[in-house]
Amino acid sequence: MSNESIFHRDIKDFWYPTYNKNGYPHVQQGVILNPERNQEFSPFILMAEDWYKRGVFADHPHRGFQTVTYVVDGRLEHIDNAGGYSLLNAGDVQYMNAGWAARHAEEAYDDDLIHTLQVWLNLPKSLKRTETAYQNIYVEDAPVVNFGKSQIE
Repeated sequence: MSNESIFHRDIKDFWYPTYNKNGYPHVQQGVILNPERNQEFSPFILMAEDWYKRGVFADHPHRGFQTVTYVVDGRLEHIDNAGGYSLLNAGDVQYMNAGWAARHAEEAYDDDLIHTLQVWLNLPKSLKRTETAYQNIYVEDAPVVNFGKSQIE
């Protein structure tokens, strides 16, 4: 039996986040995985860190991928074309399956400065026309996993 891991991969490249100070209302944008290189990171399309005020991510469409949004700080207001509405606080996560067509707004609530992390995941061709769905995971409902003296929430 070999001692070599079946999960061994060589490091092909390093990437470094780039940060743009955009000014008001999209105060700062950090691109961690650049969408121009998405073929290299498949199925990841984009990973971004944003700080913004209301008016940056108003009503807009998505199709054929999934997003996971983590609210680092502030309050995130979500409104979608299916009548969905939610308000997420720091520590909350929203999962969205854009499927065949999602249309939504992700806005800073009121006068908050929102700080989010978001990753986009490409759907396989067979799932690109699935129904649009949203799921919120609120920090108070998130599971806690203990690892010795550490924990992940």
